[in-house]
Amino acid sequence: LVGPLLILNNKYLLTSGFPYPIVLTSLTQAATVVFAVAAALLSRMRYIEWEMPRREFDGTLVRASVIVGFATATCLCAGNSAYLYLSVSFIEILKGYAPLVTMMMQGFFGIGYPERKPVLAVLASCVGTTIASAGEVHASPVGLLIFFSSMYFEATRLILTQKLLGQYKMHVVEALLYISPATFVFTAAAAATIELPRFKP
Repeated sequence: LVGPLLILNNKYLLTSGFPYPIVLTSLTQAATVVFAVAAALLSRMRYIEWEMPRREFDGTLVRASVIVGFATATCLCAGNSAYLYLSVSFIEILKGYAPLVTMMMQGFFGIGYPERKPVLAVLASCVGTTIASAGEVHASPVGLLIFFSSMYFEATRLILTQKLLGQYKMHVVEALLYISPATFVFTAAAAATIELPRFKP
């Protein structure tokens, strides 16, 4: 559900003259909250195979959900905003740097780096990405800054999810149930602060 909504968001931004990516991101997260709650309720009623466990929602889980939700919200808002400055094809090429960014953030958080062969493979991929993007004539510096910020927060989100929520061994829908409300709150706050003051339907 979330993937198609994000794809429709980006197409809508590019084709309809609706330059409010954070508003669309917050609406997507609202739909994600509804989906996660519905799936959790259905699992409790045994209408689907997975059954959501009854967890004690303690302070540690609340803090972890809020932190991961903030990283997710920042990643999504920045990632969607980049489409206002860069072409879709250029953004898809730049995503080739994602493994390198993830490895850098692993080192930053003290998780360590992979072995030499994977590192060499990632570096070779980045060289190819650099060559492929060298001819881009519409490379906006602002767009590049926003896009790479999104990429760094995406890597941060992955690492924080593993470090803070890995011990709970959550089902993917259960993780959405805890993280998506916080993500929605942050994206809605960003939309209200940044875009709604200049919103023109």
